[in-house]
Amino acid sequence: MKQSLIVYLATLIIAFPLDYMFRRTGRLLFGENARDVMLDGSRPAVLFYVLYVACIVSFVNGDTPGDWPENASRGAQLGLLFYAAFELASIVLLRYWKWAVIVPDIVWGATLTALAASVGGLLAELR
Repeated sequence: MKQSLIVYLATLIIAFPLDYMFRRTGRLLFGENARDVMLDGSRPAVLFYVLYVACIVSFVNGDTPGDWPENASRGAQLGLLFYAAFELASIVLLRYWKWAVIVPDIVWGATLTALAASVGGLLAELR
């Protein structure tokens, strides 16, 4: 339990700031394509990050948080699934959602999750 909490916190300190920076700079991309449907506040994102990092720890890091090559590979796969599910649901539900938003966000999701899973796991092993 203690190991999982350490991995969780280490992964969170990698994932959240990186994604926050991407969202702030990517706001121009999203704003252009979805200005009318975007929220200004970030409170709903808190639940996403709690669940997102829990999934990384559960499904990627598991018993071997320090195996960064494996965690990077599995993290990229999980991130691809997470972000693709969101983007594909959005294009079905939102009139103005465009491929110009979908592709960069899915690539970012795979990259972010690979980084968070591998570096978060390595940080946890340093304790």
